[in-house]
Amino acid sequence: MYSPISRSLICIFFRENNHDEMNETFATINLFEINNHLSLRIYEPYWNICSYIQTFNNVRRSGTYMNKSQRGIPMYLFGSTIGATRYPLYYKDGKYHNLPRPYADYRPGSSARRFTDTLWFTTFVQEIERCVIYFLRHKYPNKRKAKITLFEISQAKHVIPEACRISGTFFNHMTFLGNLDTKGNDSIDLHKDTEDIITALFHVGKPIEGGSTMYYSGDSKTDPGKLMNTIHFEHGRIQIGYFNDVLHAADSWKGLRGGINFNLKKNILRFFQNDELSQYYTKYENHGFIDKNYIAI
Repeated sequence: MYSPISRSLICIFFRENNHDEMNETFATINLFEINNHLSLRIYEPYWNICSYIQTFNNVRRSGTYMNKSQRGIPMYLFGSTIGATRYPLYYKDGKYHNLPRPYADYRPGSSARRFTDTLWFTTFVQEIERCVIYFLRHKYPNKRKAKITLFEISQAKHVIPEACRISGTFFNHMTFLGNLDTKGNDSIDLHKDTEDIITALFHVGKPIEGGSTMYYSGDSKTDPGKLMNTIHFEHGRIQIGYFNDVLHAADSWKGLRGGINFNLKKNILRFFQNDELSQYYTKYENHGFIDKNYIAI
């Protein structure tokens, strides 16, 4: 069946010496080249070369700020987390545990939700979701791995509450990367997104130089292996793949470069797949997402 994505999506195969030491496939596609005119005319005015700076900065300011320590650049977080916190908690088997929750700045009624629940932003994120699903169904060569991921995507939309996902999609996490300013040189360190199931990375900007995404065959920053591929920066480009399996980085750049990372987190999905555990979240949601001293029992 014809898809407006099919003509534009390009697969990139990473192989080391034609052996299996590093054998992975990513996809890249430019959002503005997808032949889906009905969707494009809804979100394109917000991300075109004249508007993207204002759009990016307006949305990212509504997110939860994280400092530069992890990736080397500021990050602004949306969606849900199960990270360390004093509250909310749930009590089970004689122990206290972190409860999954929307970020404080992403709760229903927040300024962040007023952005992500708009028609244009929802259409934009759903277009990226369609690209991911098309890649897994039709292009990813490891059919067994793709089938498992597609099942997890289906599960995510079924079991993860809407308040913990982005714009009705299976993505439960979104990160705005950077401030889109021109102060000094920026880069993103070598890393794997170990908690992600599948990832889509969307870029906007116009760097004067640099800003490419680089993929390596190694396992860590101290053992990076070989440079397997370099994807040069392009405004509107989406990169899709298993960023949890492949070491990657962004080389230093000058000028304007911003990224938006969409992903599904393993720990959030595993929690909500467990009916016994998900009841604790339901109690928290029914309590109105009030964190102070909250413990679900």
